[in-house]
Amino acid sequence: MTSSVNQQEIRYTIEERFADFKTDNGITLPSTYSLEYTQETQSGRTTVLHWDMTATQVADNVGLDPKNFDTH
Repeated sequence: MTSSVNQQEIRYTIEERFADFKTDNGITLPSTYSLEYTQETQSGRTTVLHWDMTATQVADNVGLDPKNFDTH
């Protein structure tokens, strides 16, 4: 029989936000993206990590360098 007395519940939350939509070459994409990660434990400790990203350039039909796929 395994006891769960010492186990603590941990709650994770991830929120994504997309904004500032722009159309380029007929494709509409967000130019701003944010992500917030929250971890809450029963002990009352909360960790929040936040990332903001902004696209400054959109490129399509970009050629790929085969070296990017070399696994050696």
